Amino acid sequence: MSIDGPGILESDLGHDVYNEILDLYDAGVPIDELRTRIATYNDPTSTDLDKEIYLAAAAKAYWEIGELPEALLVELTQLVQSGKSLEEWAQSGDKALARSRSIALKRLLLQVSVPRPKPRPRKKYSKVQAKLYSFGDCLELITREKAYRAVVCAILEYRGECDYAVLVMGPETLSNLESFKSGYYWGHLIQSSFDKRGYVFGPHVIRLEHRMLLRENNPFKTLGHVNLDESVYGLGSYGGVLTMQHVVEDFERTETKSTLFGHKLLPFRELLKSPGF
Repeated sequence: MSIDGPGILESDLGHDVYNEILDLYDAGVPIDELRTRIATYNDPTSTDLDKEIYLAAAAKAYWEIGELPEALLVELTQLVQSGKSLEEWAQSGDKALARSRSIALKRLLLQVSVPRPKPRPRKKYSKVQAKLYSFGDCLELITREKAYRAVVCAILEYRGECDYAVLVMGPETLSNLESFKSGYYWGHLIQSSFDKRGYVFGPHVIRLEHRMLLRENNPFKTLGHVNLDESVYGLGSYGGVLTMQHVVEDFERTETKSTLFGHKLLPFRELLKSPGF
């Protein structure tokens, strides 16, 4: 788990717990069901440090929406007062980090000790209705120097934003569906205990922002469509892009440097739904 600082949300776990609560809340999930889902983050085998991070982030989010459970507040207070988690903060970083974390926790406990006067309402984020691409679309980008080809393997919508995650096909891929189906893409294998093979495929993807594509007059051409099997892969890694120049750079970097990061060309047909296409 990554910890970037002593703040309540300056860790992967704290960030994930806080945002998951607000996302489920905004999605209209009933509070009881929301609590059940969030409780999965509270691993019984967690260290006192991890438990404290979970409790603090959850307390902050629940307080903001006016649903802070008394039991959660009591548990967090007792853990902080015991000093056990702060000892682990000192061991994982230094005494200054532990002191800063102690101050952040005391501020949080003081804040949430009184109900928020105006709880945060559920937010409704509009979705992009006119999508530029569909899941499984095969795309082509032609520049002055060369052509790059990709497949839309996920459409990600989050808090009003829309990204198209496209996996990068190998340089031998041609501008027709048969070449895509028999071709290769850049990725790696991700270990998984939930798959009978012991792994899922992890294609490297580039995330194309809907608004950026509109600004850039959407230079991609759609060549056709394939039927992907979402159950056999996850998004192994991805590059973030702000402009089409970044997109081109990421395509080129994927082709020339992926092997340095353990990626290789994998058969694209293994991502397709049986019997094929």
